[in-house]
Amino acid sequence: MANDVEVLRGLLARVKAATGPDPILDRYLCHALGVAPWAGTPAEHLGMCMPGSKMAKATPALTASIDAAVALVGRALPGWHWHACSDGYREKLGGGACVFHGKDDFASGDAATTPLAICAALLTALIAAEADHG
Repeated sequence: MANDVEVLRGLLARVKAATGPDPILDRYLCHALGVAPWAGTPAEHLGMCMPGSKMAKATPALTASIDAAVALVGRALPGWHWHACSDGYREKLGGGACVFHGKDDFASGDAATTPLAICAALLTALIAAEADHG
């Protein structure tokens, strides 16, 4: 998976700014992380963005579903786990999550919902991995 750090940072900003499920953001995440073999650049493929299209229906609801977001963590970072963070501050924001692998590899994310927070934590971990390993 060839992740460009700037693309990942842009997606992280969009995930943090999202207020709820966003099917177009789902498609951008699928494209950037290589989740769907048919995922071309979403801006160049209008059919992917049209509600009701076959490709729209085939896109995992990463920003709406905890299960889909957790499956993405397992695919993008095999062997990693996730945990929902809960304290008064995060509850007011909406959602908090972290992804981790052992004691040393850890990343957290805050967003409007738990699925978005899981996506934010995943993107944070991928950005850190790309920065460390180039």
